[in-house]
Amino acid sequence: MQPAAEPPAGLPEDLLERLIEADERVPDGGGKPADHDLSDVVAEIHRREILQRMNRLFRLPGYVAGSKVSTALSLVITSSWPYFLNLILWPLPWDIAYRHLPGNLFALGAMVVCMTMLSVVWLSYGTALKVGNVMSDLVVSAEERARLRAWLFSGSSLWKQMTVAVPAAAIGVVLALIALGDEGGSWGSRMLLFLMGGWLGFLAGDILYWLLAAALIPGRLRRCGRLRMVWIDPASTPAIRNLCRFYAFVASGLAVTVLVFEVLAAVYARWQQSEVAANVVIALPVLSVVVALYVGVWPFMVIARLVRDHLDHLLDPVRAQMRRPPAALLTAPGFDDVVKVYQYFTTLRTLPFRTSALLQYVAGIAASLVVFFVQRYLTASSGT
Repeated sequence: MQPAAEPPAGLPEDLLERLIEADERVPDGGGKPADHDLSDVVAEIHRREILQRMNRLFRLPGYVAGSKVSTALSLVITSSWPYFLNLILWPLPWDIAYRHLPGNLFALGAMVVCMTMLSVVWLSYGTALKVGNVMSDLVVSAEERARLRAWLFSGSSLWKQMTVAVPAAAIGVVLALIALGDEGGSWGSRMLLFLMGGWLGFLAGDILYWLLAAALIPGRLRRCGRLRMVWIDPASTPAIRNLCRFYAFVASGLAVTVLVFEVLAAVYARWQQSEVAANVVIALPVLSVVVALYVGVWPFMVIARLVRDHLDHLLDPVRAQMRRPPAALLTAPGFDDVVKVYQYFTTLRTLPFRTSALLQYVAGIAASLVVFFVQRYLTASSGT
């Protein structure tokens, strides 16, 4: 047995105390916060979201901040008010409301999809806040925190959100026109249907913007220098763990949205005989699956690469390259300990969960699309 090495001068003898002394995290409580702290970024971005601004407009009388019931009612009204307007006008004697089945099926289906997506955004906010609270501990450099903060705020620009939401609103109007098909209706009822399609497309476009923007965050973290992680198990770093929880929540919500989309598309296809509508019904679930796979898988791949890069950095001292190691190195007293350390770090996980869960997610999404196409084929075969 080799005698334990003496600790460097000025450090305590106990190993755990030495680790606590070396901890570089931002201090809690009364400690001085890090320059360009990132803990408030998520809350500030949340206030800048178009959907959050809309939600403030549609708050009911007696709205109580933080009340789940009030928030849920505001969410329903925000996503569905054009359809509710159609239902209110329905019993009136004037021919204003759109009463034909294809248009109402389209509006009802799109409303359910948007409500599902809005629910995912709303429920994931708490998880996103936890990410922001520990992000400053992950990024070491104050300059890099400042750049990351500026990049996150630039992504919350109203105009950038509009670049996706407005074209999506136009697509929603086109889809409403397709849903109209050969059905008649007054000028007013047609405008109401177009309003429903445009509004629902606008909401879906803004949600899509934030889903795609959120998926870029791990890639942006890779541009930073050395990140500050838990040295003995980098995948258990609070920021990494909370990021994975956030993306897992979003991926689960997207999986539910894809299933809802596919079921509604299959139901709508039975009522709509237009060939153009049939092609749209096929294209939209495929697009939703592509988005679900990108947002639900790509961030985890980049996070795993972040952790692997950090592990490689930890192992750099024992990965010295040479033509032939000197004999004295191979017989050095601590050589076996170095080998054990190397083996330990090379076998560490790169994500805080089993990668089989990610494969199951991909398989489940792909299987749902296969089932959708099989159902479409059987429906088409039975109709001929």
